[in-house]
Amino acid sequence: MCIIFFIYSHQSIKLYLAHKTRGDLTSFAQAMWNSTEGRWMQSTFNYSVHNFWGNPKDDIPVNSNIFGINFNPILFLFVPIYKLFPTPITLLIIQAFFVALSGYIIFLLSESIIWQISFSLYFGLINAVLHEFHASTLTIFFGTLLIYFSQNYNRIYFFLSLILFLLIQENTAIVAFIFCLTLVFSRKNKLNGFIGSIVTLVYFFTVIKIFIPSLSNYHGYIFESIYGNKLGNNFFSIITNSFKNPGLFLETIFNTINVKYLMKIYFPVFPFVVLSPFNFLVSLSGISQNLISSSNLLKSAAFHYESSSIPFIYYAAIMGSKKIFKIKFLSFLIIIILTLISYKKFVSNKLSPTYFFQNIYTLQDKKLDEIIKKIPINASVSTQDYISGHLSHRQELYLFPVYFDKVNYILINNNDFTWPVKYQTQQEYIKKIISNPRYKIVYKDRDFILFNRININKNNF
Repeated sequence: MCIIFFIYSHQSIKLYLAHKTRGDLTSFAQAMWNSTEGRWMQSTFNYSVHNFWGNPKDDIPVNSNIFGINFNPILFLFVPIYKLFPTPITLLIIQAFFVALSGYIIFLLSESIIWQISFSLYFGLINAVLHEFHASTLTIFFGTLLIYFSQNYNRIYFFLSLILFLLIQENTAIVAFIFCLTLVFSRKNKLNGFIGSIVTLVYFFTVIKIFIPSLSNYHGYIFESIYGNKLGNNFFSIITNSFKNPGLFLETIFNTINVKYLMKIYFPVFPFVVLSPFNFLVSLSGISQNLISSSNLLKSAAFHYESSSIPFIYYAAIMGSKKIFKIKFLSFLIIIILTLISYKKFVSNKLSPTYFFQNIYTLQDKKLDEIIKKIPINASVSTQDYISGHLSHRQELYLFPVYFDKVNYILINNNDFTWPVKYQTQQEYIKKIISNPRYKIVYKDRDFILFNRININKNNF
């Protein structure tokens, strides 16, 4: 476990220092830093991202709460740690620690180091832990913890782990609900499962209908439509339309993209995973939102969107392997082969031994860090998401071009990396800024350009 933790944290930190993390880490880091300053879970950057992606508002209040986007109260547990070590790296280390620790729980459940190694090298897990920081990635640990205590029949620990699992993010309640339903059919866990299913269902709708809308600048839950889908724009319409129009439901679920996605997700543990049908069903519930979504990004299996499924995928495989082979050596051999194939095909470019020792911090990265030092800590900034993580400890931070005409500083890549806008569009914004008499160029070369706003009228800002 210690070796895995070191590898995960080392690679995550290396990616951050080389400016290869993106805006999600920024949003969480800004919220955590604001919390240590008494401004609980405020993040202007998170809202600026959603402003850019089609949820525009006239303004983004400084006190915009990150829980109005996704509800992640588990983060409160880590605020004291962040107070001691106020850097985005702290979040990356916390994430790496819990994901590595989840491998040990898999070992306890399977009583096999082979399963622990396979779990730790599962491409979905590695993609999640190396793709910035996301609260939902913590479901990998708390999901395995929930499974473990459900099997040890300790009611207090079971409900404690269930509560922690629910506090990670609102949509974990869907997985928890299905998991609790499966316990209703077990011999010794019926009562836990029955109570848990009611609690998770009530919690889920309370959060998405009351808590999130009350905290959101949009006064609603923007992910209820699941990045868009054919079945409806909220959970009620999705459920009702699935029953009213089963043909549309089947068309939404069973298509080429989804089939390829499922084959990729379950390949490392096939056929064991399908031999434990209840647990297999729970793992499917964790990716159900991805399956019905119209967004192919959710089905790329390259990010963190499968996190809540991973513990249940492996638990189903462990339980299924006990049914198909009495000879452990044979099942272990199959798992080793599948793990090596999936690692080589889906992971090695991110976590290969050569990549581990490779220096990815370039002269351009060094120059960017020097430019960042020119920006005062209390200044408002609009910048690109890959730069934003190193500017996250401030009250006002926005995704360029959001607020490009209102902030104190603008820092952007002036060369080949202009996301989220196209190069030509960014050049048009630069012309607007240069023509604005209230801005001056502080630094400019072929790679970066830094603007500073002068003679700011605070009453108009």
